[in-house]
Amino acid sequence: MNSLDRDNENLLRSSASADRPSLAAISDDLAALYAHYGLTPDSGGSRRRDFVTRHLYDRIRALLQRPEGLTSAEHHRLRAQAILRHVVDSMPLHPLFNVLEVIWDACGRLPRIAHLDEHEAWASAIAAARDYLELNPDIFSDDLDRVRMYDSRTFHVGEAALRLRQQGVQLEIANGRVLISREEGLKIANKLLSLIRQLGAVEFANALFQRLASHFNPQQMRYAIIRQVSLLNAAPPPQIPYGYLLNLCVRQVQAPPFSSIRQHDADALFRETLQLSTDLVATYDVQPYNTFEGMFQDGASILSSLQTMAIYDSTFTLTQLRPSDVTALLRGVFSWADDAQCRVRCGWSLKNAFVVIHTLVGWFSQHRGPHAFRIEQVVRAHPWIPQKEIEAILHMLAHPIGGANTGYALPTDVEQLDFGFKPLLRMRNGQLLLLDISWCSPAFYEAIAVALRKAGIKNVQENIGKAAEVLVHQLFSEHGVPTHTGKYVSRGEHGECDVVVETPSHVILLELKGKVLTRNARAGGQVSLWGDMADSLLKAQTQIGGHEVRLRREGFLDLKSDDGAVYRLNLAGREVERITLTLVDFGALHDRYFIQQYLHILLGNQFTSEDPAVREKLKGFRESSQKLREQYEALASLGASQGHNPFMNCWFMSIPQLFVLLDGVQTPDEFKKALWTTRHATTRSLDFYFEHAHMLALRRERAGQATS
Repeated sequence: MNSLDRDNENLLRSSASADRPSLAAISDDLAALYAHYGLTPDSGGSRRRDFVTRHLYDRIRALLQRPEGLTSAEHHRLRAQAILRHVVDSMPLHPLFNVLEVIWDACGRLPRIAHLDEHEAWASAIAAARDYLELNPDIFSDDLDRVRMYDSRTFHVGEAALRLRQQGVQLEIANGRVLISREEGLKIANKLLSLIRQLGAVEFANALFQRLASHFNPQQMRYAIIRQVSLLNAAPPPQIPYGYLLNLCVRQVQAPPFSSIRQHDADALFRETLQLSTDLVATYDVQPYNTFEGMFQDGASILSSLQTMAIYDSTFTLTQLRPSDVTALLRGVFSWADDAQCRVRCGWSLKNAFVVIHTLVGWFSQHRGPHAFRIEQVVRAHPWIPQKEIEAILHMLAHPIGGANTGYALPTDVEQLDFGFKPLLRMRNGQLLLLDISWCSPAFYEAIAVALRKAGIKNVQENIGKAAEVLVHQLFSEHGVPTHTGKYVSRGEHGECDVVVETPSHVILLELKGKVLTRNARAGGQVSLWGDMADSLLKAQTQIGGHEVRLRREGFLDLKSDDGAVYRLNLAGREVERITLTLVDFGALHDRYFIQQYLHILLGNQFTSEDPAVREKLKGFRESSQKLREQYEALASLGASQGHNPFMNCWFMSIPQLFVLLDGVQTPDEFKKALWTTRHATTRSLDFYFEHAHMLALRRERAGQATS
């Protein structure tokens, strides 16, 4: 029995509060304390109080240290359980919480401690912890404000759960988490859907985008919905789950609103909807509150961190694309498609589809939130395109009247989210609705890709991947940055560099991957997350790692392009940067600090599963992990080690991010300067776009101060 069920919790509480002899009579008598614990004075016969407390910590560690057992994250759940039971169930917080604090302080550096079913070991450790507390009453006081400062995150989660319980939601606390059954969760979701319908889904979505207006970056044309963390333990309150609410709006768009309501009542319903959704999502406990959360990962915690990051992104944020980049992206990745074939099989040509999309983007780029239009408006704007073809293009871009997200109810129902596959919603009144241009822009690509596959056009994804490489070369060329590409052979080893950028100080190697983050991965599915990361970041980094090993070993690579031209890439004493580039965004998983930890963890850990099917899915991951370890050793032998941070030169980016990164760039050095904007600093927002804009603003501010 390794989990914190009620039996184990009751045993812990009993041990923490059981009657026991007091140390009060000897607490100030060092000789008596030494005798009580069987300690021996030092060679000079002196005794010290800190030796007594150190002895207690040593005893706790000796009692609980195990090669297998509870991880530090699981130990944290013990303390979270004490807080949640106090907040939600009115159970006493102390002395149990203080005892667990002492045990954590004593064992914090241990990778594992005893499972809870080792009752005697835990009872003895708790007894030693109680002695420590009695001898040091001021270190871990009973003050509730101190505890809240220590873990305000869990207090926020507990208070959200308490508000839900007060509204009749059935829930329980187990293993340091709030557990709400799917049946109970659906009751909350249905109430939210009803509230949204009362307010009108389009009107509610518009109100949400108005609230987000202050977070809109006009240069990047996107909403900065970020993790709002604090350097202090006094954490910010739970965030509004904009992604969750807006996807519920999509589901309710076709439902006619209830009879009109007064503004005063509408305001109250709006606040109720925000609070109820915020409380529900807070109980999922995926929102980080402190800057340092997630900064110290290990093999035991990395999987749960991946889950948490993915669910947060799906629930709180919006996948966006700068509208001004839409047409360039589409023309690039679909440059291979035959227009005549598209016209025959799809009823429209890509050329005309791009024109219509460009018009729609132009109409709505300066407006936030929902906007409706009629097909006739698009027809009038393009008199040279047959009306039937325009109707076919808009049909391809729009969800049917049946709507989208029809099976979506709870934050983890991400696999039911289909709104992102088409940017428009067809309304019953004949209009087409675009909910927000920045949010809907990624779906223009998805709609065309899906349409081509459904039309039976072969090798769509493979051709998109090849065209994406050409697009990246074109982007760099447009910004004055020469690039190289080509295949090579080095000591019989074959390789191919997708994109090479050179500066006087660095060789920057980019490897493109067409892999997307699947819906199951976005829902927090561990196997899917692990597989998607392996097929994108890890596979690309091992490919680039092979290039770096050979480049450092030989000092050059002879790159032969498709036209037969050979370019000698000389290292010439320069450093190497390694960029994995995906076609679409992976959200927080692009974070540099996270991917450095992820890759570092793979050096010293091997991951497997008891499930044969899962083991088979992880086969490619294990092979890539082994390559990563071999390359690390090879690079270290070549003197290329990055010291304590061997993956400091590794990046995980997307083509949409590259569009933004290249703003204002005109030379290779300027590209490196733009890339370096976020190389050595982080706000822990886990949002590349926000961090890039924030660091650029700081750079401009410093430049202004220097010239004033």
